[in-house]
Amino acid sequence: MKKVNTIIGLIAIVFSIITFIIAFSFPDKAKFWPQLFSVIMILLSLGLIFGGNKKEEADAYVPNKAEYLSLLVLVVISVAALLFINVLGFSLIAVGMIAAILWYTEYRKVKNVIAISIGTSLALTLIFQVLLRVPLPQGIFETLF
Repeated sequence: MKKVNTIIGLIAIVFSIITFIIAFSFPDKAKFWPQLFSVIMILLSLGLIFGGNKKEEADAYVPNKAEYLSLLVLVVISVAALLFINVLGFSLIAVGMIAAILWYTEYRKVKNVIAISIGTSLALTLIFQVLLRVPLPQGIFETLF
C-alpha cells in the first residue's frame, strides 16, 4: 500500500506543480485560488507519501463485490450528470445527482432528500455564480436568464 500511496502522491505533486505554474499566466485576480489549492494539494500529497503506519500495510483491506458495485453506480451517476449538464443545466443536474446518491445510499426520507438536494444545489449555485462569478451551465434555463 505504501508503494501505491507514493506513486499517487508523486503524480498529485506533479499535477499540482504544473497547475501552480500555469496559474501564473492567469490575471492577478484569478490566479490566487488555483495556486492556493495547488499548495494545499502538495501538502496533502506529502502527507500521503510520508504518512501511514506499518500496521496499515499489514492489514491491507480488500473491497468486496458489493463495494465495487457501489463504486460503479456512483461513477455512472457522475458520468450521467456530466453528460447531461449542458442540456439540463447545473441546478437540475445537482438536484438530481444529490437525490440519486442519497437514495442509493438508502437514505429514504423523501422530504429530507428533496430539501438537501435543492438546498445544496442552491448553495453551490450561489457560491459559484454570485460570490465567485463562475459561470455554470444553464441548460434549459439559459433563455430565462
